[in-house]
Amino acid sequence: MIGAVELEPGTLVDGWQITRALRTGGFGAVHQAEQRGKAFAIKVALHREESGDTGRTHARALREVALLLTIDHPHIIKARGFGYLPDGRVYCVLEYVDGWTLGDWLERTHPTFREIARVFAKIAGAVEYLHSQGVLHRDLKLSNVMVRRNGEPVLIDLGSATYANAEELTATPLPPGTERYRAPEAREFFYQQGREQGARYPFKVADELFAVGVMLYELLTEPLPSKNPLRPGFARPVENLLPAREANPRVPQAFSALVEELLARAPAHRPESFEALRRRLAELAHHPGPEYEAEAHPPSAQRQPPHGDKAPAAGLKARGRQLWQQMLALADGQPLRRHGWLPPRALVGLAAAAVLTATVAVWLARGEHRAPALPPVPSGASAPAVPGASPSLPPVKSSPESPPAPEQAQGSAPAAPATAPKEGSTVKPQPPDALKSPRAARAPKTALTPTDPGFPAWCKTLPLAVAIAHGCTAASFKAEPFECPPGAQDAMSDALGWDILNDRFNLHLDERGPRRGLWGFTPGAPVTGRVPDTLLPGRQLQAPPRTLFHGRVYIGEKTSGAPLGELVIIYDQVEIPGKGKFPVCVVSELNAVREWKNGTAMAQNNLMATPVINWKPPR
Repeated sequence: MIGAVELEPGTLVDGWQITRALRTGGFGAVHQAEQRGKAFAIKVALHREESGDTGRTHARALREVALLLTIDHPHIIKARGFGYLPDGRVYCVLEYVDGWTLGDWLERTHPTFREIARVFAKIAGAVEYLHSQGVLHRDLKLSNVMVRRNGEPVLIDLGSATYANAEELTATPLPPGTERYRAPEAREFFYQQGREQGARYPFKVADELFAVGVMLYELLTEPLPSKNPLRPGFARPVENLLPAREANPRVPQAFSALVEELLARAPAHRPESFEALRRRLAELAHHPGPEYEAEAHPPSAQRQPPHGDKAPAAGLKARGRQLWQQMLALADGQPLRRHGWLPPRALVGLAAAAVLTATVAVWLARGEHRAPALPPVPSGASAPAVPGASPSLPPVKSSPESPPAPEQAQGSAPAAPATAPKEGSTVKPQPPDALKSPRAARAPKTALTPTDPGFPAWCKTLPLAVAIAHGCTAASFKAEPFECPPGAQDAMSDALGWDILNDRFNLHLDERGPRRGLWGFTPGAPVTGRVPDTLLPGRQLQAPPRTLFHGRVYIGEKTSGAPLGELVIIYDQVEIPGKGKFPVCVVSELNAVREWKNGTAMAQNNLMATPVINWKPPR
């Protein structure tokens, strides 16, 4: 349906029929389409010209079309046409790349160091061509490079690109891009000059060299780079960052040294240009050493266990490490940072991991060969429709023979079944042994309630999954003190203009719940709050109606006014209509739990939330 962010399968766009959505980024949504039996990709801008388009996605779409129509390189995506949808949004028809993103390519084909060097030499050549045309890509990352099935790389997504004397489309100090790939000098500029009126960071070739260094480091040191997208940025202090060869002893010394140069904190220590980088990579691709014929990672390190199974591990230490990683995944994939603030989302994983690690030790001591089943991973909030899009037009003819396919990256092939060997692998996995289902943990015949005197002691005797079901959540998801990270503080005070000492926001704490009255909150689960359509009097204009606050539910201390504990919600991201998403630290507290029902805390759903620099539970 035209008018929605993603076009429905069967929608006709000037002769191209949409078959499925591929991915949605910050500036556009990409779809696969067909015309006369041939596959294409169609990228649609998120806004039309006359809409509330603070991100200038319409202007960026026109710029990307103009760039793609004027450049011609075998390793850069090609445009096949463009036009306007009936609702006024720009679309661009692109060649369809049948292959994988760089991360998926590593996981699916198990390339050797020689193959990685060859692919990156061609990427460097493509970026050097852009630079010769006066164009800076500004968003080089693993997901913005595709690798065809014949092994040829293709640079995609020029939505963030710019060129000399181009119109300034960014209203923030730093240009668009992905935080993990930003150079240290960009971060330093933001902290030193980002608050000055009209400050704009002068993005340079050295920034793109650093981004390529991050891409190479990810591929050389992580067997499954696409499975762990939420990682701290390399622009942070990296005193503890291991050289690639130390993180992965298989990496040849010369390759590791080149990556260290690219990741140098001083721009002058990086290669002088992408042409120089291309020559260095080409030399590595033709290096006679036998170590370059080795696969970057053993296929066994990249093989995914069948669904519902646990990969075998040798020894208690290995199992404990696996369990720790799984519990961090339960905490929404937030990694532990070596420096600075620990994200609130990771608190769930820390508490639960401690409980389950002890449980595993007991199981192993009894001779059991399997770790207990983990509770299901809570899914994140779904992305809302983009504000400012025009009302939906009547649906155009859809083809019932074209059902939607699962969302994948642009040009990626459907994922192989978990039990099948990965394409390109030289190792044939053995069929997994039949597994015994883990025994279901039993609760006592007589379950206690949170008001019973022996309830806390009884909770300690239960496995975690059973404890959650009976409302034993205060200990597992206890609200702990935290410091707001500098990036969130800057976003609140500078980008959003909030007065942290005085601003308060009236919220529906969970947008799924009623506007007034009680609602059931699951401790540890993600939650999305919403600013109501009608504002109450006060300083609330900085969070307009329909603003979304994304966070997680915790339980605070029991007090005389809250004998069952207090509900605490820590929101770490805000999504403002027409502005986009920003990291924040906003807390809703002083909300007494009225009762527990099947592991959920019944509390008020309409309450005030406060931006904070640091927070600790009231005593």
